[in-house]
Amino acid sequence: MRLADGHISPMNHRCCNIELEVGGIRSRAHLYVVEGPSYELLLGRPWQRAVRYEHRDIEQGLLVTIYEPGSNVPHSFMAAPAEQSDPRSSYSTEGVDGVREVSHLLYVTELEAVLEREDGDQEAAFLSGELRDKSDPEPPSAMTMYKPVARKVRPVATNISEDDRVKINIPPDFEDDLPQVPFSAPPFEPGKRLTQERLDELDLDPDKMLNEEERKILIAVIRQNELALAFDETEKGVIDADIVPPVKIPVVEHTPWHHRNIPIPAAIKEDVLRLLQDKVDSGLYEPSSAGYTIKWFAVAKKQKGQYRIVHDLQPLNGVSARNPGRLPQIDAFVGELSGKACIGALDHFSGFDQVWLAVDSRDFTTFETAIGRLRHTRLPQGGTNSCIVFHYIVVAVVGRDGKVYVDDMFIPGPESTYDDEPIPENANVRRFIYEYLVKLNRVLFRVGKAGMTISARKMSPIRRTAEVLGQEVSPEGRRVAKGKVEAIEKWSRCGSV
Repeated sequence: MRLADGHISPMNHRCCNIELEVGGIRSRAHLYVVEGPSYELLLGRPWQRAVRYEHRDIEQGLLVTIYEPGSNVPHSFMAAPAEQSDPRSSYSTEGVDGVREVSHLLYVTELEAVLEREDGDQEAAFLSGELRDKSDPEPPSAMTMYKPVARKVRPVATNISEDDRVKINIPPDFEDDLPQVPFSAPPFEPGKRLTQERLDELDLDPDKMLNEEERKILIAVIRQNELALAFDETEKGVIDADIVPPVKIPVVEHTPWHHRNIPIPAAIKEDVLRLLQDKVDSGLYEPSSAGYTIKWFAVAKKQKGQYRIVHDLQPLNGVSARNPGRLPQIDAFVGELSGKACIGALDHFSGFDQVWLAVDSRDFTTFETAIGRLRHTRLPQGGTNSCIVFHYIVVAVVGRDGKVYVDDMFIPGPESTYDDEPIPENANVRRFIYEYLVKLNRVLFRVGKAGMTISARKMSPIRRTAEVLGQEVSPEGRRVAKGKVEAIEKWSRCGSV
C-alpha cells in the first residue's frame, strides 16, 4: 500500500467499516494496518469528508470543528496548543475514548509547490496539515496545490496617477564610455570580482564553439564588465535611483490589514531567524512600526538546510491599482531567438531585490517576526504588479541587443555563420563570433552601469543550443526542451488517487 509520504509498505490487515469516536462524534471508516509508519493512526481524507473536518488558527492554537454524520451537530476542540509550533511533530486530541495520536506530515517537496500559489488560506492550511477552503460548504474530493481561478486575488481596474507611475530615465549619453571589444585579447589580469579562481569555476563555452583566441576575447569582455557580475549576496547590485526612482505601489482607499502570522516550525526556527537577520543586515528588510501586518512563512530550498521566505501579499494585491502591461507572447518570443548562429543566456541575481521600493509603499509590506516588525525596502515578490514592472525596467536597461522575459535575458547572435569568415583585423577570430561578442559586451555594460547584476555562476555567455522558456533553440530552429519530454516519458503509472 502507498503511504501518505509516498512510500510503499506491506498491508497486513484491512478493517472495514470501523466505528470511530473522536471528540464525541461517531463515524465510520475503513482502517488499513501497515508496517513502519511514523504515526499510530492517520485519519485521512475519507474520514475528514465524513465529518466535514474544518480547522482554524486562533491565539490559543489550532481549533478543529467536526460534524456528526446525519445530524450535522458540530463539535469543536483544541487539536494543538499555541506552543505546538512544529507541524511535523504529533499532538494529542481528547476524545470520549481517551487520547488519540494524530500526525501532521510536512514534506519539503510539497512545500516547494507552495511558491506556485498566492493563496494565503491554503498556505496556512497546508502548514497545519490540511488543504481545504474553509468558505466552501462541501469539502473537495482531492488535494491540490493550485487554487481555482475564481479565488485568485485580482488588482483593482483603475487608472494610475502620474505620481505613482514607474519612471525609467536612460540618459542619451548612457553608452558614451562603452568599452570596445578587442580584436586581439590582452593577457588576463584578475579584477576585483573576476579573479583567476572564480574564472576557473565558470564554464564559459560548454558547447566548445570558440577557438583559443575567441575564448580569450570572451574573457576580456567579461573582465571589463565584471561589475555586472555577482558571485554571492554581498555583490548583488541595486539599480541606480537616478535611472529608476524607487517604485511606488499604487493603491485605492482601504482599511489597513492585520493578519496573524503562521507559526515557524521549531525545528527550523533558528535557521529562519538567522535568514531574517541576514536580510536586515543586507538592507532588504528594515524596522517598521506601521499599522499593517501580512502573513509570511519559510519553505525549504532544494539545498539542504536552506530556506526561502514567502510573504502573503494578497491583502495588498486586492487594493493595488492594476498595471495593464503584459509579458511577451511566449511562442513569438522563442521564435525570434531560434535559427541563430549562437545565443547567450543571462539571469539576474535575485532580480526583484535590485529595484528600490518607495518609502511611501513600504508600510504595506510590514510583517511580524521574533526579531521585530520589519518591512521590505525592495520590490516584493508576489506583488501583483512586481513582475511586469521589473520586466519593463530590465527591457529599458538591456537595450536593443537583448531579449528580455522578466529576469531572463537572451542575446541572439547573427543568423548566419558567414561560412566561418574571419574578421579583417584577426584571421583567428570569426566574424559571427565577433559580432555576437559586441552585443554581449553592450548588454553587460548597460546592466553594470545601471547598477544591476547578473548571476555569474548561472550565465551562459555563448551557446549553440540553449533552453528558452521550455523550448530548445538552435541554428536549426526550435523544439520542445529534452528535459520536458523526458519528464513526461518517465511518468509512472498512477498508484493512488
